[in-house]
Amino acid sequence: MLLATLAISALVILQVLLVPRPTSVQRPAIDLGSAARAATAELGFAVATEVPPGWTVRSADVRRDSGGLATWTVNYLTDTDRYVGLLQAPGWNSRWQSSLTHGGTPTGELVAGGVTWQVLDKPEKEVTSLMFREPSRTTLILAKAGGAADARILADRLKLDS
Repeated sequence: MLLATLAISALVILQVLLVPRPTSVQRPAIDLGSAARAATAELGFAVATEVPPGWTVRSADVRRDSGGLATWTVNYLTDTDRYVGLLQAPGWNSRWQSSLTHGGTPTGELVAGGVTWQVLDKPEKEVTSLMFREPSRTTLILAKAGGAADARILADRLKLDS
């Protein structure tokens, strides 16, 4: 019985040592163009598809949150592994804004990409948001941990009406 236990233990150890295991799971590439075309048809305006250099798109789709607005949502991972989200909706309401900014409060303005953005902060959640409202859509950029600096990188690349 002791020999059988030793033999089984040796086989398990050998299998653990010889069988390669990935250190991370590769995520499938996001087809941003295809997702954007579907979102544009659903929302009725051209959605933003900019990707700053070194950033990767983690997801892109149309979602509904507690504010009830269909929202083009693109989640990015920056070149320094921080989260930034781009959200665009055909309208605005306070529940939509509050739920997406985690209840962020206005703290000023910032000029980026040729337009003036309202800055909303929620320091205890480390979330900084930039919001720009147009007649046909509202654009919101959320930056987790990277603050206004990360949000500005994306805002500078967007082509919005001033």
